[in-house]
Amino acid sequence: MNADLSSDGIRPIQATRSFRDPPPVLSWFNLGLVGAFILVGVGLAFISVYWSFTLATLVLFSLVAGWFMVHQPEIGLLAVIFVIPFEDFNQPAALGPFSIAKIIGVAAIAAYAVHYLISGKDRKPLNAPQNIYVLLLLAAVVVSDIVAIDPEYALDKTFKLVRVMAFYFLVINIIRTRASMHRVLWVLVVTGLISASYGLYEYYITPEVLDDLRITGTYDDPLGLAYTMAALLPIVWYLFKHNSKPVVRLFLAATGLIFLYSLILTGARSGILIAVIVMILIALREKHAVLYIAIVSLIIVGGLLIMPESVQTRLGLTPGADTSAEAAAEASTERRSTYTPYAIQLFLEKPVIGLGLGGFAKSYSQSEYRFLRGEEDVRRVAHNMYLEFAVGTGLLGLIPFIMLLVSTMLGLQRAIREAPSSLYRDMAQTIQASLLTFLLVGFFSSSQYDKPLWLLISLAVVVPLLIKEENNREKGMPA
Repeated sequence: MNADLSSDGIRPIQATRSFRDPPPVLSWFNLGLVGAFILVGVGLAFISVYWSFTLATLVLFSLVAGWFMVHQPEIGLLAVIFVIPFEDFNQPAALGPFSIAKIIGVAAIAAYAVHYLISGKDRKPLNAPQNIYVLLLLAAVVVSDIVAIDPEYALDKTFKLVRVMAFYFLVINIIRTRASMHRVLWVLVVTGLISASYGLYEYYITPEVLDDLRITGTYDDPLGLAYTMAALLPIVWYLFKHNSKPVVRLFLAATGLIFLYSLILTGARSGILIAVIVMILIALREKHAVLYIAIVSLIIVGGLLIMPESVQTRLGLTPGADTSAEAAAEASTERRSTYTPYAIQLFLEKPVIGLGLGGFAKSYSQSEYRFLRGEEDVRRVAHNMYLEFAVGTGLLGLIPFIMLLVSTMLGLQRAIREAPSSLYRDMAQTIQASLLTFLLVGFFSSSQYDKPLWLLISLAVVVPLLIKEENNREKGMPA
């Protein structure tokens, strides 16, 4: 067995020296606090049940869960990451307009804030160079809101952007060790498997609920599922490669195949194309690149053989075989072909501060294009993340956003060169490949408010710091 592997098949995790481990969870004082919180929660639940059973249930568990989140903020962060795929999946409004996912997100941020106040100087906020670009982007958004053509809509989008930015700062200040990074990756794989499995359930058990037999999983559209599956492929490969336990490797291999099959069933042309690009990139980075390229080729051929006829028609592989699928694909292509030129036109009209977030949707709904395919009342986004920022915030917001992405990718590239071991190098390459997936997705989707994008940006900021600390540790320098 490789000397770098422990008996359980996982490479040993070394804690970074710059962060103090939290006190043990199981102590008599902590258990007493939990007991007190339970009693208080039960009392409040008995009172609140008269207003709402859901509220009473939340009160009962929230105090105890909140204590664990304050004591170990990573628990709250993992909970937020776990519910990401389920935000648009039959989410009940627990407290008015606030979904369970939003409540967990707010609770995780509040818990970290309390933890920081209690811990004092033990865990200073991470001063990453990318932070300035995030703040400059936020400032540009606020300026563009002042001149927004649809202030109410722009304000709503601004709050969405603030939420994912807060999520970014939460991630970079909690994920400080390799162990934490691995836990995040495993949670992403598990939630991806749940979503993909539900998509297969849709396809085989309840096909009548699907449009053109395109699965969505737990997302609100096929594209969301497709892009997530494509971004998870590098992560599955990384965990497979650095785990020696046969059962775990078998699970990860099966999970990867489920992701690929689910991706095919979404019928998302851009998602399938990006997945092929990512798999080729992974293969080219391996030592035996020719062998892995051959494996990727076999996967592509196998995918074509099992691909449903409706998906083949949508991809243009069998024109005319399915009239409805072909018509839907043509309508989508025709409509989207108008987005880019119109977005560029809007950007050139106000290139400095833009029209406010959501300015494209408002303008498009009032343009001559609104009559295309008889969709006068439908608000359409630009299906391009970069053009959305260009139109919404002008150069004032587009430049910081591009600088954020460029600096993050360059930081990962430097980290790959400086990695002290193959594990750290592969970790950096994995996050880089997954982030690249969403950067490519940005040319086909308005994904600027998506938490998976900002999660990957956050992890890409953290990985170089983990590598730097590991290098310092090996040299005997303070982290």
